[in-house]
Amino acid sequence: MKVLLQKHVIEPVYQWWRGEYVPPPSFEETYPLIIISPGHYKRSKIVLVIEAIIKSIRTHWQFWIGTLIGAIGLIIGLVK
Repeated sequence: MKVLLQKHVIEPVYQWWRGEYVPPPSFEETYPLIIISPGHYKRSKIVLVIEAIIKSIRTHWQFWIGTLIGAIGLIIGLVK
C-alpha cells in the first residue's frame, strides 16, 4: 500500500511541484560566453502562486489569524 501511494500519488505531485527540467544552453548557443550551469527547473504559474500564498501566510501569520477569526465571527453573527 505504501509503495502504491508513493508511486501513484506522492511522486507525481512532487514532479509537478518541482516543474519541468530545462537543460543548460549548449556551447554553440553561448559561444562568446562560457556558461557553466547544471540547468534549472521551470515551475508552473500555479505552483508559483501557491508558494507566494504560503510565504505570505508564514510571514504575516498574525494578520491571517486575526482575519480568519474576524471572518468566522462575522459568519456566526450573520447566521444567527
